[in-house]
Amino acid sequence: MEACAPAIEQPTLLVEYTGDPATFPSDNDAIFSWIRTREKRRLAFKADHQGRPIHDGDEDVRPAVGRAIGEWLGDVFGSTATSGTYA
Repeated sequence: MEACAPAIEQPTLLVEYTGDPATFPSDNDAIFSWIRTREKRRLAFKADHQGRPIHDGDEDVRPAVGRAIGEWLGDVFGSTATSGTYA
């Protein structure tokens, strides 16, 4: 990633799950810093690697993640990116 991420020119959204054992906060900090595009955003959600609740009783954040991605798409690419009907 360190060698390739600086070449990313496309708008980038980094979604991280805080309970993901595959990447640590310092890893995500580094990855985000390597991405050189001017249009980048980072969102963090309390969830495991697949976005599932970490503990019994924790909120299922997957619907919120979907909404956040849709909002980002609308912000970056215009409102038509989030319009329509989804099955």
